[in-house]
Amino acid sequence: MALPLARDAFRLIRRNPVLSLVAVGSLAIGITINATAFSLIDSFVLRPLPIADPARLVGIRTMSPTGGTGGVSRDDFLDIQNSTRTLSAVAAYETAGAVVGNGGNTPEVVTLGIVTTNYFSLLGVDAVRGRAFGEIDRDVSQGAPGAVISYRYWQQKFSGDPGVIGRGISLNAQPWTIIGVLPERFAGTLPLVPPAIWVSVEGSVASGRTAGSRGERRYAMFGRLAPGATIAQANAEMQAIGDGLARQYAETNRDRRLAADFETRARLKNLWFVVLLVVAVVSLPLLIACANVMGLLLGRAEERRKEMAIRLALGGSRARLVRQLLAETTVLSLLAVGASLLLALWILRIIPTVLPPLPIEIDLDLRIDARIFVATLAVALS
Repeated sequence: MALPLARDAFRLIRRNPVLSLVAVGSLAIGITINATAFSLIDSFVLRPLPIADPARLVGIRTMSPTGGTGGVSRDDFLDIQNSTRTLSAVAAYETAGAVVGNGGNTPEVVTLGIVTTNYFSLLGVDAVRGRAFGEIDRDVSQGAPGAVISYRYWQQKFSGDPGVIGRGISLNAQPWTIIGVLPERFAGTLPLVPPAIWVSVEGSVASGRTAGSRGERRYAMFGRLAPGATIAQANAEMQAIGDGLARQYAETNRDRRLAADFETRARLKNLWFVVLLVVAVVSLPLLIACANVMGLLLGRAEERRKEMAIRLALGGSRARLVRQLLAETTVLSLLAVGASLLLALWILRIIPTVLPPLPIEIDLDLRIDARIFVATLAVALS
């Protein structure tokens, strides 16, 4: 039944090519805007991190009296690490700018990731060259501390040279040794601004950067949910630990509490208003396109009244005519989806090339994957 209906629908589309082209084009423009917005939201908020078992990654944040969220201090992190039982491991990181000099080249500013030595092991991320940080990197008393570079930075600055391991690099006029290269798909746990170089907190302190006082909550913290533990138990434990810190360190932790939630859900909570605003804005062009197409189809239906009357007179059922009309609109929608996905792929490809020069690198990992395709298809057929 579906094949004859589709065949008739294509025949009618070929009979009215101008109207069909205008309808498909109008829908394609509206759907393209939505597909592009879906890709942006997916990249920054919804897409799981390329790590081991991302569903059990828990973000830990400090809640202020006004309801705002922030990071934790180095001292608070150590206290949480020693006290938690619902999290099998915890790690912390912060980002900063760094001036890089390598081999006499012109110095450049890059984004630096400053992480605890268990950061990569907790995430299940292994180096593709050399090694990532480990317990050995807690001791920075011998020689230059180690640094790990991103795959992109390895390709851009070292042309993918496999001999990069062991090479010296200058960060803020301090010597470091490259010990590893990270996988291509891993860009850190902070969307949009991926570090080019990672160093350990211990190495950073040894090179002159302070770890910060208890009142400086500059570290983002996360953990791995322990086997058998639930997120509710982890959140209750964090609240209890936070209450204990508030009593013990009233000067810096009074009226501050700790909260735990799944990392992806926490990101969505922080950006839900922006997500809703984007969805509302990009829905307007699609609604306008749908209204225009509806007007075109109603006009064509008026022209086909005589045709419909003849079909009914020849014994055609009203249900058959309704199915035919639905088939025509479905075919138009599917053609619009195909055109919109091609247009969205082109737009996503050129967006990074039209951005103005920025002092730090921004990673716009925009793509059309299966989830974006399904969401686009649902919008087109709804």
